[in-house]
Amino acid sequence: MQSTYDLTSSSTERWNTKGWLNKSKNGSKNRRSADSSGKSSRHTGGSIGYAERRARMVILPARNVD
Repeated sequence: MQSTYDLTSSSTERWNTKGWLNKSKNGSKNRRSADSSGKSSRHTGGSIGYAERRARMVILPARNVD
């Protein structure tokens, strides 16, 4: 079994590689960027964000489901 120090050491070695640092830098940049409408990136449940879906649901009239 590996000790906590060994796991941390091996993770740190992996995170300090050029490829990993490049992915991290690109991911950070993408999370800070905005889409064409000026909204920042966020977690979505499909093609629209949760906040947008919630706003649309408030606007829709109640419907009966049979």
